[in-house]
Amino acid sequence: MAHHQAGRLDQAKAAYGAALNREPNNPFILHHLGIVACQLGDLDGGLAYLAQAVAAKPDFAEAQCNYGQALFDRGRFAESLAAFDRAVAAKPEFADGHDKRGKALQRLGRFAEAAAAHRQACALAPGLASAWSNLGAACLELGLDAEAEAACRRALAMVPTMAVARINLGLTLARTGREAEAEAALRQAAVDDPRSDAHYNLGCMLSASGCLDMAVGAFQAQLATVPHHALSANNLGVALRGLNRVSEAETVLRRALALAPDSAEARFNLALTLLVGGQLAAGWPEYEARWGLKAWATVGLMRARPQWRGQPAEGQRILIHAEQGLGDTIQFVRYVPRVAALGAKVVLEVQPELVTLLQGLLPFAEIIGRGTPCDYHLHCPLLSLPGIFQTNLETIPAERPYVSADPARIEPWRRRLASQRGRRVGLVWAGSADNTNDRNRSLSLAALAPLLNRPGIRWISLQKGRAEAAGDPRLIDLGPDLTDFAETAALVSLLDLVITVDTSVAHLAGAMGKDVRVMLPFAPDWRWLLDRTDSPWYPTMRLFRQPASGDWDSVVAAIGNSL
Repeated sequence: MAHHQAGRLDQAKAAYGAALNREPNNPFILHHLGIVACQLGDLDGGLAYLAQAVAAKPDFAEAQCNYGQALFDRGRFAESLAAFDRAVAAKPEFADGHDKRGKALQRLGRFAEAAAAHRQACALAPGLASAWSNLGAACLELGLDAEAEAACRRALAMVPTMAVARINLGLTLARTGREAEAEAALRQAAVDDPRSDAHYNLGCMLSASGCLDMAVGAFQAQLATVPHHALSANNLGVALRGLNRVSEAETVLRRALALAPDSAEARFNLALTLLVGGQLAAGWPEYEARWGLKAWATVGLMRARPQWRGQPAEGQRILIHAEQGLGDTIQFVRYVPRVAALGAKVVLEVQPELVTLLQGLLPFAEIIGRGTPCDYHLHCPLLSLPGIFQTNLETIPAERPYVSADPARIEPWRRRLASQRGRRVGLVWAGSADNTNDRNRSLSLAALAPLLNRPGIRWISLQKGRAEAAGDPRLIDLGPDLTDFAETAALVSLLDLVITVDTSVAHLAGAMGKDVRVMLPFAPDWRWLLDRTDSPWYPTMRLFRQPASGDWDSVVAAIGNSL
């Protein structure tokens, strides 16, 4: 023990070993030998000694706690929690045991229980800085911002250089809208411990607020001090793609995958980078990584039957199912005839809003609404079809319009618009507020004033879910009457032009072969590629891109000049 306390670990291990030879089942010697083995990097040996210690004396609280820590360090969080439970059961006043128990609960996603455990540790040992810091982390997860901030500040009052507490303080400040204070806290944490995750968290905060140039610097700083930080490499790649620095993004994301080969997130981000850069053939296989992401967990890939991946399927009944947004379904339904041409019997499952539109256009397929029970032999997600058919920029199936309106639905709209003289131009300025990219792709009606004030145009609002069109005399507000996409297609068929942001109406008008002009943010969705004014997906579409992030004025001016 004297050697151990002086930091002479090899000598300590030898002395403990000699003692153990005399008393092979002594739990106290096994305990210390387990600790020193872990400290020397022999995690398996240390774990084995600690397991023997707690087997020899199950009520040995400190040994149970260190055994739990060794399990925790190996990522065996459920087992570590059981050991911490035994530690505090044997010694209820054991503050460190409660604190470590809370950390295990956090790793298991049980944040309310974790916060309770950390509160108990703080009550038992008010001077235990780690307990206050960990309480702050648990409260941060629970959205208890005031308690999180107070706990982190309490920890920092005791240990001003505790980087993890300052990081959690910074994240709390960011969430409560105090970005300048948050940035200062995270930068200080990076100074206190350059190898902490401070720069990574700073980069995440800056990315979320749209400061991508600064975020790139933060992630690069994290990688400079911790080269194996896979999450920073992944997020750096995303930030670089957001700046349209696609070649650099690809390089960094490949580095992220080398660091974390099983990362679905890094693989999916590489796919988006390859696709937006026009490398479709390379991007499609990586795009399949989307099924490893939490965001896709409820989409329904897990079906009762095997997945169709392009194997011979003549006579087989294949369920093709929509998986993403309405625009995605319209864009990629063009591949369904190709599946049927292979001799398969197709069942197409789509969003309810699209059933009526598609029923008349794909007579060879059975069209059903999402969630409708059906029989099938194989299934295939809709956006896996481009990869199955090995699509590249030259082989995109875009030869002709593949969506048309029902003539019976057109006539009521024709009568309704008969009195409207001048060019009829449909307008959509905002997408669904539920879309994670909506703040980048949507703009306000006020931003379109230079267009709306032009003479000789009858502006038809196709906008849904936004109230600002209702009272504007420059607009004929028909959005509320568009009950589904069959009605929208009927109205669009009577328009001379559609001007829209990146939303489902853009895909509908493009699929119908209408003159459509799309307003795109600086960093577009992958399907619009980069530096093009046309789209290989829709021959009648023209693209108008922001020259800089947030610059819709230039886009509106360019569209005005094109009219």
